[in-house]
Amino acid sequence: MIFSPFPNSAGQILRELPDYYFGISYVKQGNGEYKSYDVLIDKKTLKASLFELTNDYYGGIPINGIIGSWGMFSSSLPAFKLMEEINKILKENKPDIDAKRKLQNILSQLHENNNDVMFVGRL
Repeated sequence: MIFSPFPNSAGQILRELPDYYFGISYVKQGNGEYKSYDVLIDKKTLKASLFELTNDYYGGIPINGIIGSWGMFSSSLPAFKLMEEINKILKENKPDIDAKRKLQNILSQLHENNNDVMFVGRL
């Protein structure tokens, strides 16, 4: 089943949620590299939309992982990338006090050469 809204999609990954299909579509760019797009498909209407998941519990950190069964997700970020995202959120988004405290706590424990940080959660 090809669900990608992109005519030159190089591949897809599809997972099922209770009311939607979630997919990742890989599209070849002009420079020969591939860019991934998250696609959400309504089961009733079959309308596809691009979307971006964020981790609201941690101030809106982007989730760039794969959704597994039963609405669970995992997202892995290199430590240096997570540090960049946290600093960006602290500067631009002005998170509430609780989220700010969580983000500062994570930031204080990270070093750019640490292993990837894995977030696991439920949608």
